[in-house]
Parts: sequence; C-alpha cells; structure tokens
Amino acid sequence: MSYNLQSEWYDQKFPTRTSKIDFYNNIKTAGNNSIAEWLQQLFFNSIEPLVKNRPRKWLTVADAYGFDARYIIANGSDALAINLNTDFLEVAKAEGFIPNYAAGDVEKLLFADDEFDYVLCKDHYHNLPGKDVALLEMLRVAKMGVVIIGAQHPVPDMPLVHHIITSGTNRLNQLITNPDSFAGATSFAGQVPLSDFEKFAAQFNSPMIASKTTDPNFYFDKTVADAAKDERFITINIRQEVVDLLIKSKTIPAQVLTNIIFKQYPDANVLKALEKDGYEVVNMIANS
Repeated sequence: MSYNLQSEWYDQKFPTRTSKIDFYNNIKTAGNNSIAEWLQQLFFNSIEPLVKNRPRKWLTVADAYGFDARYIIANGSDALAINLNTDFLEVAKAEGFIPNYAAGDVEKLLFADDEFDYVLCKDHYHNLPGKDVALLEMLRVAKMGVVIIGAQHPVPDMPLVHHIITSGTNRLNQLITNPDSFAGATSFAGQVPLSDFEKFAAQFNSPMIASKTTDPNFYFDKTVADAAKDERFITINIRQEVVDLLIKSKTIPAQVLTNIIFKQYPDANVLKALEKDGYEVVNMIANS
C-alpha cells in the first residue's frame, strides 16, 4: 500500500467521527489487558533503551492514531505526533490520548534542524515512495538519531529460503512470509534489508547504527476488542514462542527490523541498554 493510500485507509476503515471515538473508547475499556496493547508493546519494546528513564523530545512521524507519541509521553518524554491525514489525531487529542499533534509529510518536514532529540517512524517506512528523501529529512530534524521500525527484506542472509519463496507455490510463499503479518505483505516490495541502512549510515557519516529483529506477526481483525484472556490470545502466545525459536535458529526470518541511526554517539548507559536488549551495534567510524 502506498503512502497516500495508507493515509486514506484510516478514513475508509473508520469513516465517521463517531466510529473514531468508538475506536478510542474500545481501547480505553480494554486498557492494558487487550491483545492490541500487547501487540503494540512488541513494537515499543524496541525503543525502551532510548525511552525508559531518559526524558527526551521526540517526533513520531506517520503516527496516524497517536499511539507512538502516547507511549513515549507515558514514559516521561515529550512527543509530537504527525501524519498526512490528521482526522484520527484530532480525535485522539480530543479524547485525551495525546496533548498535541500536527499535519506533516515525512518527506518534507516543516521543522528546524536538530529540533527533536529523536525521530520515530514505526510500521511505515516500507510504504514511502521516497525512502532516501524521508530518511534525510528525519535525520535533519533529529539531534541524536532516527529510529526506523518496519518490514525488512526477510531473507537477505538466507539464500535457500529466498529461493524457496520466490520459486515456490503461492501457498508456500504465504506460509513462510505469513499473510497475517502487520504489513500484509506476501512479497518483498518496499521491504528494506539491513545492508541498505548500513550503507546509508556510512554515506551520512553516522558514527553508529544499532539494529535488532522482532516478529510482532500476530495481527488479526478486531484485535482491539479481544481481551488478553481470550482463548485466541493463548494460541497467539504459543505461536509466538514457536516463531521466536525458529527465528533464533535462522530457520525462518523475522519480518520486522528496528534500526537506530545515530547522529552522535549514545552515552554509556544507552549503549549498555541497547546491547542488553539484543541490539547489534556497529561502530561506523571504525568500519569506514
């Protein structure tokens, strides 16, 4: 789905203001005990080393619902959510989910250089038509670094699996790439391999890049309404444990890649937290 089409998708799925308010009310009712909240946390775990007990100023781009800014604010930092379509963000502010928002195009950000400490782009980078332009813009307005969480090219280091997927049947393709993934992707279109981020970071003279893979691959319709004690959630937990084991053994690839491109070296505490959280840290200066 393209950048513009994804922006329109939110209004197609929730066409009225009432439907948007109901959406947020469902989230309030479910609280922390919903599958949707658990699913979001799988993504947010990747930024905890930068967020926990470290107040900063964040920009969350393509943050259609305001979830990213809300999580960061709840952990003690400031965050501004922006999106092309702000219909949902207006309701999010009115319902008390976020204190503020702005309309914004990640490929043409209307902010000063180094205005934010960090910029977060979650679950959207792979949809951007001008990825390099967008990444340059995010790096321009960030003082410390940019965090990209999104679909990666799933098998850059697994040529056998790549051959099976690209030459196999549609059913086999769907089985391996998972048709229920958060991106709904059954091809590699728009997905970005880690090597591309490393090349970009080197060209940008970034001192360091940190990366890790995860697989929050458990979305299904009506996730918001399902409580964590639902029988389906038990099934999901079992599936997650199996998938995690297969990923660790490199039997199957993870679908989500988190990259942090730093503009300046993080302090020792952040670096320690990243390594503890499973990030692979690459010193770009030492490798240049």
